[in-house]
Amino acid sequence: MRPTHLCALAMAALAVTATPALAERIASEKEFVEKVGGKKLTARNRAVSRPEGWMIINADGRISGQTPALGIVTGSWRWKDRFYCRNIIVDAMALPHDCQTVSVKGNEVIFTRHQGNGLADIWTIE
Repeated sequence: MRPTHLCALAMAALAVTATPALAERIASEKEFVEKVGGKKLTARNRAVSRPEGWMIINADGRISGQTPALGIVTGSWRWKDRFYCRNIIVDAMALPHDCQTVSVKGNEVIFTRHQGNGLADIWTIE
């Protein structure tokens, strides 16, 4: 691989890695409920800015929403230590249980899988 390609890859990796670091990490269940609870969160295809799905994480532990293909999202959540832990069913398929870090930047909420060591999903607070 050419040095210019390596440099471009390194710059792209830094940009992706740095984005969640600019956000404020939510540290408690109370703060999570205040900032995220009961609000409609919308995922968007950033390239065309069209809705990709939505969900509401209620303070009572319920999760509901809809996928882009009009499939139903249901589930439950709880706060454990410093993590948002969820059990969720999307289009009648159970996703693996996961505990995630949650950060907020402006009107965006960033959920980072595997206790902050996995992929990040960015949602817009409507």
